[in-house]
Amino acid sequence: MERRLIETMLSFSSEPCVVLNRGLHVVAGNDLARSSFALQAGDTFLDWVLNAPLEKHKLTACFGSTAQIRFAMQTEAGQGLTACGWRLGGAFQSHDLIAVKLVETLRIKTGFANMTTAHRSNLQRAKRLHLQKIRLEQENQVLATQVETDPMTGLLNARGLHRMMEDAIAQRKVFALFYIDMNGLKVINDALGHEAGDQAIQTLARAIKENSRDRDVAARIGGDEFALLALHVHSTNVLRDIGEAIATTLAQHSVILPGERVQQLSAAMGIARYPDNGDTIQDIEKAADRAMYASKRMALTTVIAGDPRNRSIADALQSSIVGRPCGP
Repeated sequence: MERRLIETMLSFSSEPCVVLNRGLHVVAGNDLARSSFALQAGDTFLDWVLNAPLEKHKLTACFGSTAQIRFAMQTEAGQGLTACGWRLGGAFQSHDLIAVKLVETLRIKTGFANMTTAHRSNLQRAKRLHLQKIRLEQENQVLATQVETDPMTGLLNARGLHRMMEDAIAQRKVFALFYIDMNGLKVINDALGHEAGDQAIQTLARAIKENSRDRDVAARIGGDEFALLALHVHSTNVLRDIGEAIATTLAQHSVILPGERVQQLSAAMGIARYPDNGDTIQDIEKAADRAMYASKRMALTTVIAGDPRNRSIADALQSSIVGRPCGP
């Protein structure tokens, strides 16, 4: 890599030039040095010139100063030349290299300086771009999280839930979708105001979160309607246990209505399973919504779509307000 970089620098010069190490061997040369004088990497420079003490002394002196040292020299072929040499600085100052050009000009020194500056600038620019990329990725992640998060509860919103369901269906993962709707929220809002209603909603959100498993995903899909995406669940008993746990936790909270009336918090829950109850998000949501409405209508805690134990309310499932909007 270093030799290629040096040769790239040498290509800026319109004169034959080479780079020598302390052994006075050619480290690199440009095309003019190769074509005009047959000098190339690996050659011994003193074998090419008349090995006079003065020439060797002048060449060696170049390693001690970045100032140009000019001297006359003659090749073994009899060519008389004016050489100019100096120690390379900047990126190559620790390499003990000198540049030698065979006519008097400052062009190659300028080329080396420009290439070194450009190299440093490119490194700094690459670092800035990398840091900028990391910062943009972090900002995009924050924005994506905000777009998919319900601000009141900190749970996912309907958009975030749909993305998780799309991923699960794409990977053919078995899952169950709970639709959960709070009972009596309108009564609380009318009697005590929306601040009390919001507190009740947050209580339901905590009950869902506390009783779901680490792999499950809770979401608020609108108003007092929630959803729970339970991944890798096959057993209806497990689904019922989750539903009963949410209901039990929620029932531990109550509100005092006017007239000292105590209202325990409760919710209706309907559950649909993929792929048992449908192959698409819309199918699963419709099945969960109908089961949830049947739960509310029949005063049951949890209804699982297609569960044989729900045959007694099959008619309710089929006739649950035809045409009622389903899903979020």
